[in-house]
Amino acid sequence: MDAKAREEIQAAVQALDEALGGLINFMMTLRPTLRNEIMQICGHHIETARQAKERLECCLRQTPVIPSRPHDGHAGVPITAGGLRNMARVIKVGEINELTPGQGKLVQVDAQDIALFNVNGTYYAMGAVCPHEEGPLHEGEVDGDSIICPWHGYDFNVKTGECSVDSDLRVMTYIVKTEGNDLLIEVA
Repeated sequence: MDAKAREEIQAAVQALDEALGGLINFMMTLRPTLRNEIMQICGHHIETARQAKERLECCLRQTPVIPSRPHDGHAGVPITAGGLRNMARVIKVGEINELTPGQGKLVQVDAQDIALFNVNGTYYAMGAVCPHEEGPLHEGEVDGDSIICPWHGYDFNVKTGECSVDSDLRVMTYIVKTEGNDLLIEVA
């Protein structure tokens, strides 16, 4: 296999990896009932997104390997999907001085809305849309480790994304890092 063919294969694998990762992230932002309906329409009966991730990871362990150097005896590059075994990308979304404690703001990463919060000097990020009635979580009130949706008072834990009002509801959470004054979010 020549270098050009190898580059084309690696680009295709990366595109597939990003597409599947985006799909999984998008599915996590949907209300559980809508997510289940979509899964059933697609012919899959997966109870939770966590199980979907586990099943994908199981499938990935059985995927072929693309040889990186076919004749030198070195291991190949495994095909992965959705960033499940890849390192996440780290994207700058703002600066520390933009958020005072208790404040949230809306940021966009890859055309996806994310709510960024300062909770007593620690920064958290989660999906920006409340899965209950699509309220703007970035406008919500910070209460301890929770964000309270301004529309109907549903609260979501900033660390887990879980809702204490309705255990079927959850929002995607993201790892936030600081480097100097920069706020960075890890995305798949």
